[in-house]
Amino acid sequence: DEIAIWKAPSEIGATLMREQRYAEALQWFELAAQARPAAQPLVFNRAKCHEALGDIVAAQTLLAAAFNGYRDEASAVEWINFLLRHGRTPEAAAAGDSALAFVDECAHAVLLGTVAAAHLRAGARERAVEAVDRALKGGSRSAATIAELAVQLDTPELAALLRRPGGTLAKRLSIAYVLTQ
Repeated sequence: DEIAIWKAPSEIGATLMREQRYAEALQWFELAAQARPAAQPLVFNRAKCHEALGDIVAAQTLLAAAFNGYRDEASAVEWINFLLRHGRTPEAAAAGDSALAFVDECAHAVLLGTVAAAHLRAGARERAVEAVDRALKGGSRSAATIAELAVQLDTPELAALLRRPGGTLAKRLSIAYVLTQ
């Protein structure tokens, strides 16, 4: 369905993008968007072409609208990555927070771990600690997900946050030890 309407031009655009021919690719994506302007793959590809061509405002407009309109994992990832690529860590953290309402447990850990890594790179360790602590409340797989993310992002400081002393349980144990002496 819809191959002749928008999918064929979209595929031509995707091929041109792989060849880094972004201006030509954008023309094909715009043609496809005339028929299906809200097709998610088109929105993302148009945004990527605009960004590659230096039109950050157009890319931002498309990705922000996708994030607010689709409210799904794919749009959250695209929007947050865009913000992080442009050094907008506080906005990425806020977007990650709002995305938690519509993504699954694994995505929670990935989003919060990514935000934590960005905070670490920006020198905001306390904010990174907060993000990791929130991620760890998300479920049993969160620590493993963040550990793997630390490897993928080449951010050993992120993995170190998983091994740091402290946390509520450790504080309670310390208090209990002092009370029993």
